[in-house]
Amino acid sequence: MIKYEISHFPAYGAYRNGELLSWSLGKHDGSIGTVFTKPEARGLGLATLVNYYVTSKVFQQQQHAFCFVASDNTASLKIYEKLGFSHTYDVDFLVFSSK
Repeated sequence: MIKYEISHFPAYGAYRNGELLSWSLGKHDGSIGTVFTKPEARGLGLATLVNYYVTSKVFQQQQHAFCFVASDNTASLKIYEKLGFSHTYDVDFLVFSSK
C-alpha cells in the first residue's frame, strides 16, 4: 500500500548527502499521513517542511486537507498547528484481530 501511495499520491522527503531523513505521504483517502523523521535529524524542522509540501499538493487536488494524529503525539500536533491545522474532533479507532 505504501509503495502505491508513494507513486500515486503526494510524497516528499528531505535528504542530506543522498540519505532520506524525513518524509510525508499523501494517503489514499486524501489525508496526510505516514510522517517520519529519523531521530538524528529531529528538531531541524524537516517534518514541518515535508508536511508543508504535501499539504500544498493536497490543496491542489481538494478543498480540505486533514490528518489523524494520536492525542499524545505532541511533536506531530505542534507541526500541524504550525501549518495552520486545528483540532476538529476526537476519533476512536477500533482494532480487530482474528482468534
